[in-house]
Amino acid sequence: MDIVLIGGGTLAKFVIDILSFQPKVTILGIYDDTLKVGDNIYNIPVLGSIKDLKKTKCENIVICIGNQNFRFRTFNDLKSIGFCFPNIIAHNAIVSSNALITEGCILGFNSTILSGSVLGIGSCVLSNVSINHNTKIGDYTLIGVGVNIGNDCSFGDNVHVAMGKTILPHSIIKSGEYIKWED
Repeated sequence: MDIVLIGGGTLAKFVIDILSFQPKVTILGIYDDTLKVGDNIYNIPVLGSIKDLKKTKCENIVICIGNQNFRFRTFNDLKSIGFCFPNIIAHNAIVSSNALITEGCILGFNSTILSGSVLGIGSCVLSNVSINHNTKIGDYTLIGVGVNIGNDCSFGDNVHVAMGKTILPHSIIKSGEYIKWED
């Protein structure tokens, strides 16, 4: 499968690392508004700005920008004109056969999603995340490195959970919340 990436920052490097373990996937290039055409990220060329993306012949897109509102707008704009959003799942992630990963999700190294859980559209789960049984993660949510989520939790859309947080069982997280480190 051929794909292109939107964004050339930290999340793109994370996706490139994940895909380095998947020999049947070829990253054709990166579209980014802050980089110059011809620049390279880990030997993957920058092909243009994000607006240039609509000219690509590649139908598979990975959104590598963590901002949930950007992810939402970009996904919907590009989906409406026929682009596809494959899931990017690390080779050593564990996903129960009774869990559901929707479309355009990123699931990082050593992360687990247990039975009955759902990962919403365009969500990003970084490395070493544990999502226990029967938990619903809303659309365009970003779960930071090392987060532990108890069973039977419910997350709204566009949630951001900071690195290393623990979410207790039966928690309800409202749409748009940012669960950050306490000072």
